[in-house]
Amino acid sequence: MRTFIAFPISKAAVAYAGELQVEIGRKNRMTNIRWVEPRKMHVTLEFLGDISGEQADLVRQIIKDKSESQGPFALAFDHIDGLPNVDYPDSIVIKLTPSPEAIKAQKEIHTALAQAGITVQDRDWHPHLTLGRMKVRKQVAGLRDLQVEIISWQTDEIRFVNSVMTKNGYEYQSLD
Repeated sequence: MRTFIAFPISKAAVAYAGELQVEIGRKNRMTNIRWVEPRKMHVTLEFLGDISGEQADLVRQIIKDKSESQGPFALAFDHIDGLPNVDYPDSIVIKLTPSPEAIKAQKEIHTALAQAGITVQDRDWHPHLTLGRMKVRKQVAGLRDLQVEIISWQTDEIRFVNSVMTKNGYEYQSLD
């Protein structure tokens, strides 16, 4: 199963992200952007990729241990960006400012996963919310000038998700 661990997004943050999608879309009518559906929006703490059922049980326990001993976790929108860069992005994202508790949770989960023998990505965490992905990398009008309202929210949830490929793209299933 192809999995990841994530913080959920508040309803207000999802609604505002949708407004940004519409605004960017208006300025880029001829650009092929696949927008992320609101029900699929999340902030990834750790992408795990393909793991076994046995490993999934370990991940569930790690998440349970870390979420019960910490939180709530605060996150806030910061600015629009593009990955790998804002000029010619593969993905259009909102970069986030995490609370110290969110940073600590991500680091502790990352460390616990590695200690449990689960492969984790060896890179720093840069929390973001993906708004859309480009079908072809090209310039996106107005990204540099778009001002983002500072929307913040708190959650005490950490979710474990299975990402299943279907004919209509990836669908997410809770593994909590």
